[in-house]
Amino acid sequence: MSSSLTQSPDSAPPTACEARPLKVAFVTCSYDTAHEPLLDQLRGRVDQVSRAFPAAPASEGDPGVDWSLWVVDDLPPEEGFGSRVRWAAGALGPLPSNAALHVVPLGPRRQTRVGLKGRALLEGIARAVEIDDPDVIVYLNLNLKVDAAFAVPGVRAVAAGEADVAIGTRASAEGGQALGRGLLGEAKSRGFNLLARALLPALRPYADTNAPLKVLSRRAAGLLLEEARVPHVTLDCEWLVIFHAHRLRVQAYPVVWRQRDGSKIPWHVTGQSLLDLIHLRRRAFNRSPTCSKP
Repeated sequence: MSSSLTQSPDSAPPTACEARPLKVAFVTCSYDTAHEPLLDQLRGRVDQVSRAFPAAPASEGDPGVDWSLWVVDDLPPEEGFGSRVRWAAGALGPLPSNAALHVVPLGPRRQTRVGLKGRALLEGIARAVEIDDPDVIVYLNLNLKVDAAFAVPGVRAVAAGEADVAIGTRASAEGGQALGRGLLGEAKSRGFNLLARALLPALRPYADTNAPLKVLSRRAAGLLLEEARVPHVTLDCEWLVIFHAHRLRVQAYPVVWRQRDGSKIPWHVTGQSLLDLIHLRRRAFNRSPTCSKP
């Protein structure tokens, strides 16, 4: 893993090598959005992406970027599944000329207390690939804890072919920051990362095993659609294991993550996350190599 991407989030957006605009799909879900109005979070995310990838190209001859935001509605029924996300999208108002917004209801499902974030993101990626045929896919939570401007260096690296995957890390050892999560949140994060790296050797190069921002090439996204199975919040670890198994080029770069007022430490997912790590360990040791060694 490399940590060579250190550009500021204010850097100019990437451009495509061909005449048409680069197509970037942001895929998110409604997980962890109950702490503040959903419309405010959706509007904030759209504003951030609009500033990072403006409709007007940075210079003459620059084809610019066309972006789309895919919001998967995975809310529990008691929190407004099927209506709350669509209402927020409808109340948002006009979008920039280079933007599109899509709401994807999570398909038939068995609601669980630990949520279905992993499954929701895969459904969003699948719909984006099928309908929009993007060049680059960005996974970023809707809850505004990481500014969308931090996607720019990762999109640039993947679009230029310098990486198959770029991840935004909060780890201080890699230059990132996690602000406002408190002593308990810090202890939980460090404990989970230590356990994940101990159980899964593929994760040892990563200081932040559940990094909140991932930029994917089409190849990386295709591998996730074919192989990812974890439907819960431990999806990040599974995705890294898949990337490692296929020897994808993964680059990490620092981002700033800020806790939001009212957002709670998800202690209730701890048991399921531990089970997921154990299942991933069994699968990692049982699977055969998927490609030859370099």
